[in-house]
Amino acid sequence: MTRRVWILSVLLAAVAAAYVALRYLGPPAGGQTSPMVVRAAVDLTAPAAGTAAVRLDFDADALKGRHQLLLGFADAHGGGATLRDVAVEVDGQPVRAALEGYEGALLLRAPLPPGGATAAAIRFTVDPTYYPSGLSPSDRTPADARGRITADLAVVRSTSLLPILDAEGASYQVAFALPEGWTAVAPWPFDGTTFSASVTAAGGPEYLAFGPLHVTDITVGEATIRVAGAPGAGSEAMVETMVRRIIELLAAPLKRPGVFVATMVPAGFMHGGAAGRYSIVQFGSPQVVAHEVFHWWNDGSLTARDAGWFREGLTQHYGIRVAREVGATTPGQERACLADLEAEMRGLERAGGRSLVAASLDPADNRLMYGKGALFWLHVDGRLRQSGRFLEEAVRRVLTSDRRDLTSDELRSVFSTVYGGLLDEDFDRYVMGAGRLPDLGLGEATGRSGCAR
Repeated sequence: MTRRVWILSVLLAAVAAAYVALRYLGPPAGGQTSPMVVRAAVDLTAPAAGTAAVRLDFDADALKGRHQLLLGFADAHGGGATLRDVAVEVDGQPVRAALEGYEGALLLRAPLPPGGATAAAIRFTVDPTYYPSGLSPSDRTPADARGRITADLAVVRSTSLLPILDAEGASYQVAFALPEGWTAVAPWPFDGTTFSASVTAAGGPEYLAFGPLHVTDITVGEATIRVAGAPGAGSEAMVETMVRRIIELLAAPLKRPGVFVATMVPAGFMHGGAAGRYSIVQFGSPQVVAHEVFHWWNDGSLTARDAGWFREGLTQHYGIRVAREVGATTPGQERACLADLEAEMRGLERAGGRSLVAASLDPADNRLMYGKGALFWLHVDGRLRQSGRFLEEAVRRVLTSDRRDLTSDELRSVFSTVYGGLLDEDFDRYVMGAGRLPDLGLGEATGRSGCAR
């Protein structure tokens, strides 16, 4: 959870605690209210302006028992710089709303009449351009943004477009008005007219895409993986092939149901990429795309903090491997990537070896956790193949487990059981212990693969 999301969630919790006291005069007639559902109309028909016009409508059920509306704009960067033309109406009459800036977020408070209200509407215009923290304004370029609207394509964070609602279980029914030929792609259920969306502080942002997108759906158990490609982004068919290869290798359902979206954009639109729990946006690096898709199975809830070598190292290994297996990269490119990772690992361990558990627990060893973690799995994969076994045997066991927060000790136990102790020495030497991996025979590093620093 990022600092901004954590601060907002704490703030909303504190405000909500005080809010509960004045929100209810007692249980509303007929018992408890049903979860709040808000209709949202988002107009993107003039994308060249770089803004979206949003209208939120609250009906009598959504307002029942309330004395005010409280909404949090998580990405509003303080001071209303990205939020303009805010107007609130209650039962058709304008109401003065208060906007309060706090740590880069905005809270909107709108009072409701003591006798209750039957309808309320909030309108605003938003510029959802979002830059990651740490970039000074003087160094920014448009492609550094993780969300923006242009005349040809838009990628927007859900928390930039829609405010967080204060009611537990609250959701939006969202309808988008788009230019002719544009499609909306979001990791939310869609009934042909509206998307059903939950925007919460705890859930964090998801990435929505709008434009002349080509979309393919792949069903995986109770989940749907949606692959969307923008013009000039490369072949979304290759992304679809990588997704199908991962499904084939793992033969396991995703860790949670829902809609998962992988959107490919041109390299000039976004440098790097971005990811939410159910959505990724990338410019076309096959290894990175495969890595992020693999995380939908190997997600953060599966393993404990000391097992980053499994969460990130295994995902890095499969990202590199799958990209080569489907022809998105060549064997030479794969070797160059792995050779660069090995050279980086040797440099990071020049002063002494580090266990993968220790690297997982120390943020300063993040690069070692990724690189040595990926190379550990390359080494293990090779050992297993020599014995006529396959890495997927144990990986499937872990990924289909109902367990959460698996520790390194527990993962070692799974692999020991599946392979009859064949890998115990490797786990003890490199995962639990600080042994250096043997020479993996990858050749000379070039430093040009983009896989290492």
